[in-house]
Amino acid sequence: MNTTNIAALHELYNQREGKTYTQKQFAEKLGISASNLSLLESGKKRPSVSEAMAYRKLLGVSLDHVFGYSDYPHPVKYEMGDLQRH
Repeated sequence: MNTTNIAALHELYNQREGKTYTQKQFAEKLGISASNLSLLESGKKRPSVSEAMAYRKLLGVSLDHVFGYSDYPHPVKYEMGDLQRH
């Protein structure tokens, strides 16, 4: 896992803390153990697709952000007119 992914997972930790969930409470909402959540937030484990989807839903962040491909937690919204063919 590269440092971008680890930074993104740490950011998810910050967002969880910002919503005042304990690790145990958030793990229960995700349907995983607190030890598994600890591994995810420390960057020692990459989230599965189902874990990432649960993170996305509970925190309201994009999947790109969960997997560390974007520094922006919220998805960019485009109107159809904004997209142009080249």
